[in-house]
Amino acid sequence: MNLPSSYFMDEIDPDWAYEQALWIADNIPILQVGSSSGKFNENYISWAFHKSSSVPLIQKFIETAEKYSDRFEKIFGQKLCLDFPQLHYSPDAHVEPSIWHKDGYFWWGQVHLAILGNSNVQVRDNEIESSIWVRNGTIWFLNASEYLHKIGTRASPRSRWELTCPVNMRQEFVTAWNSVLSPQPEKWVNTSHPDWPQINQLALQVNKAAYTKGTWTGQLAEKPVVWNEDLNMWRPRFLREIDYAKNYRVT
Repeated sequence: MNLPSSYFMDEIDPDWAYEQALWIADNIPILQVGSSSGKFNENYISWAFHKSSSVPLIQKFIETAEKYSDRFEKIFGQKLCLDFPQLHYSPDAHVEPSIWHKDGYFWWGQVHLAILGNSNVQVRDNEIESSIWVRNGTIWFLNASEYLHKIGTRASPRSRWELTCPVNMRQEFVTAWNSVLSPQPEKWVNTSHPDWPQINQLALQVNKAAYTKGTWTGQLAEKPVVWNEDLNMWRPRFLREIDYAKNYRVT
């Protein structure tokens, strides 16, 4: 029997979460635009932190999700191990930020917090396709390792904000990301660290090898993605190279 595609945990104040997200965008260096997995495009901007970060939103998110550890393990047969929460921002909700894909090698699904945009995740179970919409402020788990999924589009609001945290992140990457944390209390993943290019390159190599072997899960419409042709994959652009003029305040 397939495990459930989702599990709903709790809620926090969405207005407070949104103000916290804006503070992060104003004060914390970005992780990347798009992703080294090749499954997200330039309409997906991310910041990453260690779970012990002093940022109140990170603390509240981890603290609330971990209350459901026992129940989570009973349902999914997995420990709820949370290490690196990530804030995600999509400037234009009309543009799909991602393609159909599964999470497999790097972690086992993710816990989500809908901040703005009601999550709006499409899930495919064989031939059945559904959408997960939640109230902003909802903390929930997506079984992203067993179900194809992607972020949907919508007419409004203009932007989308969400916090996620991988479950059971692969230990080699937990160790690698721990090695490039900022020394500040906020403990963000610091892509200016001299070791970061090597870490990012390792992630690229893992995904490229999976693509070559035919085990990479990205799909565009009903066909596999063509390497570097459909999405210009493996060339993530970083915010320091792009002038966004802080338009994330426009919703």
